[in-house]
Order: sequence, then C-alpha cells, then structure tokens
Amino acid sequence: MNNWIISYKDFDPSLQKLRETIFTLGNGYFATRGAHEDGISSIHYPGTYSAGVYNRLSSTINDKKLINEDLVNLPNWLPISFKIEEEWFDITKVKIISYCSLLHLKKGVIKRTLKFMDPKGRIFILSSLRFVSQHNPHFGGLTYSIISTNWEGKITLRSSIMGNVLNKGVPRYKDLSNCHIEILKKGAVNDCLYMQVRTKSSHIVIAEAVKTQVSSKKNLKFTQSIIDEDENIHQEFYLTIRKCEKIRINKIISLFTSKDTAVFENLYDAKEAIKNQNNLHELLKKHMSAWKYLWHLSDMEIDTVGEAQKLIRLHLFHSLQTLSKHSINIDYGIPARGLHGEAYRGHVFWDEIFILPFFIFHFPDIARAMLMYRYHRLDTARNLAKENGYRGAMFPWQSGSNGEEETQKYHLNPQSSKWGPDNSRYQRHVNLAIAYNVWNYYETTNDFHFLKEYGAEILLEIAKFISSLASFNDHKKRYEIKNVMGPDEYHESYPGSSQPGINNNAYTNILAVWVLEKALQLTVILDSTKLQYFFETLDIDIDEINRWKDITHQMFVPFYNGILSQFENFEELKEFDWEFYKEKYGHIERLDRILKAENKNPNEFKIAKQPDVLMLFYLLESSEIERLLTQLNYSYNSTIQENTIAYYLARTSHGSTLSKITFSDILSQIAPDTSKQLFQEALVSDIQDTQGGTTEEGIHLGVMVGTTSVLFKTFAGIKVQNKQLYLNPHLPSWICRLNFKFIFNQNLYQIEIFKDVFHLKLLEKRQDNALIIFNNEPIDLGLHKTINLNCNRNQGIEKKLKDNIGALCEQVQERNLE
Repeated sequence: MNNWIISYKDFDPSLQKLRETIFTLGNGYFATRGAHEDGISSIHYPGTYSAGVYNRLSSTINDKKLINEDLVNLPNWLPISFKIEEEWFDITKVKIISYCSLLHLKKGVIKRTLKFMDPKGRIFILSSLRFVSQHNPHFGGLTYSIISTNWEGKITLRSSIMGNVLNKGVPRYKDLSNCHIEILKKGAVNDCLYMQVRTKSSHIVIAEAVKTQVSSKKNLKFTQSIIDEDENIHQEFYLTIRKCEKIRINKIISLFTSKDTAVFENLYDAKEAIKNQNNLHELLKKHMSAWKYLWHLSDMEIDTVGEAQKLIRLHLFHSLQTLSKHSINIDYGIPARGLHGEAYRGHVFWDEIFILPFFIFHFPDIARAMLMYRYHRLDTARNLAKENGYRGAMFPWQSGSNGEEETQKYHLNPQSSKWGPDNSRYQRHVNLAIAYNVWNYYETTNDFHFLKEYGAEILLEIAKFISSLASFNDHKKRYEIKNVMGPDEYHESYPGSSQPGINNNAYTNILAVWVLEKALQLTVILDSTKLQYFFETLDIDIDEINRWKDITHQMFVPFYNGILSQFENFEELKEFDWEFYKEKYGHIERLDRILKAENKNPNEFKIAKQPDVLMLFYLLESSEIERLLTQLNYSYNSTIQENTIAYYLARTSHGSTLSKITFSDILSQIAPDTSKQLFQEALVSDIQDTQGGTTEEGIHLGVMVGTTSVLFKTFAGIKVQNKQLYLNPHLPSWICRLNFKFIFNQNLYQIEIFKDVFHLKLLEKRQDNALIIFNNEPIDLGLHKTINLNCNRNQGIEKKLKDNIGALCEQVQERNLE
C-alpha cells in the first residue's frame, strides 16, 4: 500500500463532486477544486477560490431581505477540451475503457488517465497532471495530453478562461443571489489569455492570465485563433493528429488580486508573471521541493493496520493547502470548510479551536497570523458588543471579510425545504475560543511581543465582554450568563419560549471563569506602563478588575443528580426515543432537521448534536476543571466526571464531525475501543462523506486537523500549562509507533513513541528556557541529543470509571449512532 496516494479506478458520475473536493489543490493563497479540465457537464463543479476574497449580495426570501457574504467562485482557468470533427468531447457520451485518477500527497499533484471509445469507434487516451504552486502562490499549472490509438484526422484543441461562473455549489443556497463578479477586461496578448473581474460589492479586483503551449515529439504544425465569447475567452488550436501520436498541452496560470502586497496593478502583474514563465517543468519542480520541506516539518508517521496513515496525511495535506506561509500577509481567517468549496460561505467559526493547536506546534508564524485576523477586527467586535448592549469586544459567530456578524437570520432546512429562523449567532462561546487560542499560542511559543502588543488587548476586551454578559442573581448569590447557545446547536431556546438562547450553559460559564483568570494574569505579566496604557485606552478601572475577580469566585454552574448540566433545567426536557428514529431514518446525525421536518422542536428533548459541556474535558485537564469548580465552591470528583461523560455520551447524535474528535480524546483511556472507533470514523468522515452529501461542498477542516491533534495531544500526551510542556505518551493498543516533529518555545523536537518507550530529540535550539516535564521531572536535553524514557502507563484512572463508561460505550455501539 502506498500511503502517499489517494486513487480511484472508476468513473462514477454521482461521486465526482465529492472527489473534486478531495482532489482540491491549493497553497493558502488560492485553491482550485479537482474537477476535470474537460468537464463540461453538470456532474462536475469546478471552482477557484482566493483566501479572503468575499462579496455580499442581497436576496429576498419569504418577503424578507437577506444579505449574505460569500467566498467568491472566481473565473475557471482549468478548461482544456478538444473537438473531433464537429463534436466536443463529453465524458458522459463515450464508452470508458479504463480510468484512473489519483492525488499524490507527497508531491502535491493530481493525475488522471482515461481511455475511451467514442460512438464512431475511435479510441483515445487522455492524461493530465495538475498542481497549484506551493513555491510561488500566484502560479498553478497543468499538462494535458491526448493520444489517438486507431484514428487520424483533424482535431481542435481549446484552452479557456471561463468568466460565466456563479456560486452554486451548495444546493440549499439555491434561492440566494449567486452572481458575485463582473468582468472588467478580457482578451489575449502575446498568445496569452487574460481576464480581469471585480466583485460586485466588495470591489476586489482579480486578474488571471494563462499561457497555453501545444507540442508533440513530431514536427507539429497548427494554426490558432482567439475566440471572444460572451463572458469567456478561448484560445483554439487547429491541427491534425496521427495514430499513436501524443499531443501535449501545457497550461500555466498566474492569479493576482487587489488585496495583494507588493503589486503595481493586478492585471499588469498577472500578465508580466505569465510572460516570464515558460517552463512548466521547472515550476513543478520547485512546487514539489516546497512540499518536500513542508512534509519534513509536519509529517506524522503512524504504524497501524488499515489506511490511518494515508488518511492522516490526506488531512495534513488539506490543512497545509488551506493555511500556509502564503496566508500570512493576506489578513485571512480560518475558513471552516477550507478553500475547497462554498459551504458555510467560506466563513470563520469557532472551529479554529480544533485547528490552531496543530499550527501552533508546527508553524507558529501561521498561527500568529490567524490570531492577527481577529486582532484586526477588534474595532468591529467592539461595535458589535455596543450594538447588543455589552462592553468590550464581542466577536461574531460567523466572520468573514471585516468581522461583522455574517450569520444569516434565516436558514434553509434541506430536510423540509422550509426556511426558518437561525439563532446560532447567540453562540457567544466563540469569544472564549478566541481567548483560549490567544493564551495557548502565548504559552506554547513564549511570544511575549505578540501578547504585549496584540493578544493582551484581545483578551482584555473579551474579558470586558464576558463581565458585561454576566449578571448577578440576588437569589442565587451568584453570577450567571443568560440567553446564549452552547456548542450544541440543537438547543436554540427553551421549549415554548420566544426568547432565543438558554441560561447558564456550563461550558460557557466555566470557560468564562478560565478566560477571566487569564485576563487577571495579564495584570501581573505586563509591565506597569503597558498596563496603564490598556487601562486608560480600554476604559478598565479597579471596579472592573474587582468584578472579574468576583465572577471567578461566584459564577453559577448547573448540576443535577451528580452531573454537570449542559444548561440550567436541561434535566426537565423529554427523553428521546433513539431506537425508533434510528429504525425510521437510519442516519440520524442531524436530528434537528429531522425533528423540524416533522414539526417537532429539538429544544424539547435531551439530545445533543455534539459535546457541549464535555468540551471542557477536551480543552482543560481534569485537575484544572476541579480547581475551577472548587474555587467556585462546588464539589467535584471523578464520580462527577464519570456520570457527566456517561450521561451525554448516551444522548449525542454526532451531528457534527467535531463530535467524534472530542469523544475520541476524552474516551481514549477510559473506553479505548470506542475511542478507536470514533477516531476511525472521524478519519473517513470526509473521504467517505459520512455526513451525507456535505463534503462535495467543502472539506470539514476542523475534523481533518482534529484527527492529527488526537495523535499529538491524546496519544502522545503533549500538553502545555504555565509555559511548561508536559509529556505523557500513551499509545492505544492498535498503534505500534508514532513519530513526528513539533516546535515548543521556538525549539524543534522530534518524538518517536512505541508501546513502552519513547525517544525525544532536540533538533534545533533557539531558546534555553524551554521546560519539558515528564513524570513531574524536568527533562535535560542537549542539542542533537536523544533521550530514551519509559512510557508512563497511566494507572490513576479508577477502574469503576473505566468499567462503567466502557459498558455504556458498548450499548451505544450496539445502538449504532455513530
């Protein structure tokens, strides 16, 4: 088995859009879906997207005006096709003799070979190779060849830039306006095609220029012409093809936008770049060298049965295509669905809490840039907080170009085909995720300059927002947070209530305390001059600081019968008949849509789309949760942890792919079989499209990067606390070996883990004060030295906890909810 190659040996029209997502190529600046170059039928969906290129359009739905901002589908630079006599090639109208398409992860290329016979018995062999350069972010290229095995005659080759593109890759958005660009210029110069377009409301200008070269080993003669057709521009080549002759078409694209730095004018720069680029092979060679270096830093070797190694690399590959060094200067947030399609409109959510840890430990400069995306939108977040009656900065649930709330007020339920209100904007916990990421980045990198100049301001403004979001309940004698949503999107309000949100979401309340503590730590970490500056410019006084302290000791947390309640009065909801719905619908991950289609309200039931309160166990150590709850004067022990995990495991439908990552982590040592099953299901969730048609609209970047975090955080046991890195490797029985590199406090390490031992090596040293702890003892590691240690087989888990949750996991597996 080649663990670097994803391949398909059949052509299945129904799976083309899914495979086009999986075969998307990108470089963190732009990406192009893996559609066939000659794909002209509806079974394909070509798309090219550039990081941060958004546009807003208005639509009218049910007499209501909606404004939506979308990641824009740009002119399609791929098309290469051919005409035999008078008929253009269409794969759906020929007999396929053989077919193979593959994605070579190590090289960052896709290849395709097709042998077919047309209705007149003529047999041809087509092959292509494509890349989007990781070396130079403005370039991409492809080579396309055609061989006639039993016929010779006249043939027309066509290379195009297609400007007649719409955003129509997500069926549930079909009622919304989707024409985002207008063509400014198009034409040809020096045998190169070009097209310049502008987004209709954001007025971002995008220029594409392509150079097409036709060649053969034989003395090839051809004539050519430029066809200016409506919104498209074509270059056609007219020639005679001989039997067994291979005709090759090389095509190079340069893409520039008005958002770029160091650019005179994007069309001029696109033309100049393409004029000076004649060697596709050299461009490809540099591209593969760039990928070689990326894999040197980021590859994670996992020895186990099955395809886990290949799928981990697939997930790493798409992570590095979405975010790269080329993303750093774009002012670009992390799109939850990558640059691979139009789902979620390319927006930025809280998913970065699953994504940033990988980049913090492997490419901290990229992680820093993603946090700067939030910093640059602080003023918008301040305005959003003020508009909603709060202080500080309130970041939106969905963010795009400028940080405004992009969550639409109404959304379409594809199960019922009805539009209904969308209250997901009340997920204020996105602010906690941002604060968590800021602190995690600082502790792991020791980048004090970032904290002082940027991160501290984000933290302090979020702390002010949390403080104003919380109110003191005189009856409870505690602070509480009302009218919010937690990560579980099945509960948008209380049953029968017209007021959106629920009260005292445990995850929100506890993590809010944690964030306020970090804000208070800033008053100790920062020098007095900087602190005074923040107090004066952010309007923070001693009363505000004292309020933060009070909240960290008096926050209300709901409990019921020995468990952490997801939110206040969750226990009063109705139990759900899992068996009935599983038998009726089969796949019931999206119970909210199913219930609403039946005119039932998911708010009424004890169900969860994904871990909510259990996210605490994913983000924080049990000892940290116990410390916080003890500080709040609540008792907490392993029995409460046991009861809480067991209770919500039985009531979670895994309607989000992030669910399986979270559960795989928190169950890894107490229910290893279920942890393994959920991890493996997360691994295949996109490549097998287990969410039922969603992957063809874009990858789920959170679950992709999240699977690598399970290897890193869960199995290798690498965690940072108080700027110290703690190691506790614990490979599950089904993994024999795990090997990867990581960066901590600017030093580069390599760790190789086996069942009972692990090896740690310091590869590059930039800081002397990087402290690594194993078994409560610091590890003294010299440059290029390797230390060998025995794995700490965690014996501290109570057998009762392991047995009880293990038994419950078996019941859930039998119910087959996953």
